[in-house]
Amino acid sequence: MGTNFQTCVQDALKAWDALPEEHRKPGSVKLGKRPAGDDGLPKPPPAGLVVKIHLRALGRDNDGRLRHAERRDWLGESDDPDEQRRHLLAGYKKVRPDIDMKVLEKKYGNMPHWFRVSKRIYQPHPDFMWITEAEWKSLIPANPKVGEKYPFPESITRRIFRFHLDLNRTIGDPITQEIMAGELWLKVIKASPGQIQLQVEGFAKVRDGHIRNADLTRKFEARLYGYLDYDRKKGEFIRFDMLALGETYDGFEGGLGHFGYTRPGRSPYGIAFELVGGDDSPALRHIPPRGGGATFTYKGYFGTPLIKK
Repeated sequence: MGTNFQTCVQDALKAWDALPEEHRKPGSVKLGKRPAGDDGLPKPPPAGLVVKIHLRALGRDNDGRLRHAERRDWLGESDDPDEQRRHLLAGYKKVRPDIDMKVLEKKYGNMPHWFRVSKRIYQPHPDFMWITEAEWKSLIPANPKVGEKYPFPESITRRIFRFHLDLNRTIGDPITQEIMAGELWLKVIKASPGQIQLQVEGFAKVRDGHIRNADLTRKFEARLYGYLDYDRKKGEFIRFDMLALGETYDGFEGGLGHFGYTRPGRSPYGIAFELVGGDDSPALRHIPPRGGGATFTYKGYFGTPLIKK
């Protein structure tokens, strides 16, 4: 099998195509009955909220307007591979002037090829956030008054900053962020018998938690904005829209092989949050945060173990 995501899929498809046709027909594979009991996969908290997240690297047009990131943001405007390599290596040297250019050339000289054949760095990447019932209820003021401002619950703020302002998601497996500074606030902008509307505002500064050299590792500074709508009659949130928009800078962690995806200077980056509601597929409620990888634990994610009722 291949050694990366692209070649693994390609090799699996070739192996599938090589099977006899009768083995590829619908019904050719018989599956036994799934045994009853816990499948061992992480489950969303009972009566909790599930929020879908979209992460994407961004760029700017000549007039400064934001757009989706494109290959030229790393390789420059030229279509010539040699010129693209020179442009990319010159950018690396700006980020890490302490590294000899010959070392950069040897290790990352082939990166323009990967930017041409692999588009994951330019594409949106999904994630999911889980919020417990007790946590989302703590978002709602007991006696809401328009203009009232109060801090976002600490547990949710910490979870957003550490796990979901993810710098690494567009290039590899998720990495926990180290919080350098930040805060989130809620402001009541509407309070009626039927609905409470809250405005989100705040900022964050985080860095890649897989730290070899904290001064050089990738960082993200962002403003956070959004709106939460709570239906008082239904007793549930019907809107959870939030945006973290800012800039990344410094180099990706070299020890993970990701430094080659570094952009020099400050690069725009956006992360959008939206509520998974009743019109969405029920399957979305069961996709664990950050893919539920080997490092996912309820204690690590929620800060305390999830108590099964």
